[in-house]
Amino acid sequence: MTDPAAGGCLLYACVTHVPLIVPMPGHVQVVRLGAAQDGWPAAEPRGHLLRELAPEWEPHHPLLGGTAGTFALRRLVQARGEAVRQVGLCQYRKFVAPSRVGRERAESFRSMDMVAAGALDPATLSRALDPSGREFVVAGPFPMRRARLLGQYASVHRAQDLLRFTAEAAELGVLEPAEVHAFLDEGEFVPGGLELGVYPAAFWLREVAALEAVVRRCIERHPAPPEGPQRRAWSFCCERLGSYLLLRHFRGGGGAAGRGPRALERFAHWRRTHWSRRHAGHLTLVTEPGHGDYVAARA
Repeated sequence: MTDPAAGGCLLYACVTHVPLIVPMPGHVQVVRLGAAQDGWPAAEPRGHLLRELAPEWEPHHPLLGGTAGTFALRRLVQARGEAVRQVGLCQYRKFVAPSRVGRERAESFRSMDMVAAGALDPATLSRALDPSGREFVVAGPFPMRRARLLGQYASVHRAQDLLRFTAEAAELGVLEPAEVHAFLDEGEFVPGGLELGVYPAAFWLREVAALEAVVRRCIERHPAPPEGPQRRAWSFCCERLGSYLLLRHFRGGGGAAGRGPRALERFAHWRRTHWSRRHAGHLTLVTEPGHGDYVAARA
């Protein structure tokens, strides 16, 4: 796994707004957001700052969180040009590995593994981030067959935000008119969407540019979501749409246009087992002592 700056073809970046909780391998570019831009431990590389890569998104970091770092990374990948053939993204405490690293699963999120920060050194993490020749490495999907995408979103966020986001995506042509219902009625979700894993650079650049355009339109046209847990609504919506764009690609690029949502579900399991064998990895959370927002599931 190599850094394009050294003549390689994979650019891997870690997006963080805090000091790193595990040391990154030397080839991983650090993209710093928020207060992490103003100082970092001497042992950590300076990396790249949001205010330098994408200053237009700096004021919106409180609304977007790590998604602002994704948009900043797009600038870095573009600057490196054709040398970059793949793009990899992890967050300061989440990554997707081709094979399991942690052996515990989060009780409240059973599709996510957990590994203690003390069990990761740069060599171990480097192996975990290596796509090993795979074109994509993304989180394995989990089904939403009962609630569907809109219902699942509404159970934890504000439905009106996703509806506004979807309308803007349709107006901008990111979603075809026939896809709007299929998107909201989608029965699978890839956690992280286009912001966690490894992707072909050309695909990732195109789709992230589309997400960025939708977010920009939402910020221009709609009031900021309220303070509190829903403040980062546009980022939550990006994750859902990014997941859909991945599924559309894996299913052959045609999305669900021209198909009813239930007809799509009839062959979704076959499609899923087909693409997931090739592209699905293991979403992994790095845990720290005293940070108990996720609890290991009982055996």
